[in-house]
Amino acid sequence: MKKLLALWAKHERIAAALFFLFLLVFPVFFHSYYIRNIAVLCILYSMLSLSLNLIMGYTGIAVLGMAAFYGIGAYTFAILSTRLGFTYIPAALCAFLMAFLAGVLISIPSNSFFHMKTLISCSTGLL
Repeated sequence: MKKLLALWAKHERIAAALFFLFLLVFPVFFHSYYIRNIAVLCILYSMLSLSLNLIMGYTGIAVLGMAAFYGIGAYTFAILSTRLGFTYIPAALCAFLMAFLAGVLISIPSNSFFHMKTLISCSTGLL
């Protein structure tokens, strides 16, 4: 395991460059809508799990309502892009701001106690 980690540390930039090159070339070789859809879903769920790992793994903060904020951003993006005709970048920025504002508004009443913030974020996930 130590050899594998040492190899990764030695070639981390090359691996990242190859990965991003693969992402750029992927749509050229795979023309099927189904395969592209599966790839997009894999990337979205990977981002969600990496953000959960970042928050719960490295900082130790239990944010149990994280899926709710992810859903708020997703619904905002979907409504803006399908019904209002926004393009990708403005819709993504508005979705980010909407999820951010929802998180700020939910965390305002719980400024004093960490446990209260955890319970409020958990109850937001249940909504």
